[in-house]
Amino acid sequence: MVRQIWEIFVSSNAFNFIIMLVLLCLIVKKFNLKSLLDNGRQKIIDNIRKSDTLKDESQTELNNAKKTVENLDSEIEKIVENAKNKAENIQNNIISEASIRAKIYEDNVEKIIQSEENQVNSRLISKTVLKSRKNAEEKIKKMLDENPDLHNKLIEESIGVL
Repeated sequence: MVRQIWEIFVSSNAFNFIIMLVLLCLIVKKFNLKSLLDNGRQKIIDNIRKSDTLKDESQTELNNAKKTVENLDSEIEKIVENAKNKAENIQNNIISEASIRAKIYEDNVEKIIQSEENQVNSRLISKTVLKSRKNAEEKIKKMLDENPDLHNKLIEESIGVL
């Protein structure tokens, strides 16, 4: 009977399963599969932690980028407004400077015109004086030629004045 039980046991799957478990235990001990599995498990755990850290960092960067994008429109508006203000200031400065220069040019032109008028007047006066003197000289000569006594009378009056 024990033999029959033994034969039944040896021919059953349970015997094969027990032999397989014993061989598997021997292989695990021989190749130190436990430490290999533990190392692989630890690497997987480390990779999961790294990926969680990278995920958190990426989420932080994403949130920062979203905040930047949210403020981007207002920053662009501020930049455009500042540029408009600067352009208006520059425009006003250019207009103001141009007005000042135009006034200076106008004043200088008026001075030049006045100077030219004075020079023309001075020339006219000089020419008029010369012409008047010449005419007076001719008239006096003509009068002296017509009336010789007048010449003597003028000489006496000049001596009397001295």
